[in-house]
Amino acid sequence: MNTGKAKFAINSHTQAIVNHVAKLKDIALDDAFREFMNSHTYALLLDFDSHLYSKSRAYIIDMYQCELTNDWKNWLEV
Repeated sequence: MNTGKAKFAINSHTQAIVNHVAKLKDIALDDAFREFMNSHTYALLLDFDSHLYSKSRAYIIDMYQCELTNDWKNWLEV
């Protein structure tokens, strides 16, 4: 995947995940975005070498939810 497509996928995933988190936690989009931006999952999503951007949104959301509950074992396995 070229860089442009990867960036598009990252932005698309980020928007969908932030919307999901905002609804789930009943918080503002800005707050959900800040929370996600400060996560290990987001850092990994931005790392082109991880290819996390090529995974499904559901996969990334599961990963982020593991992180939120400090379930690092499953976070690594997701």
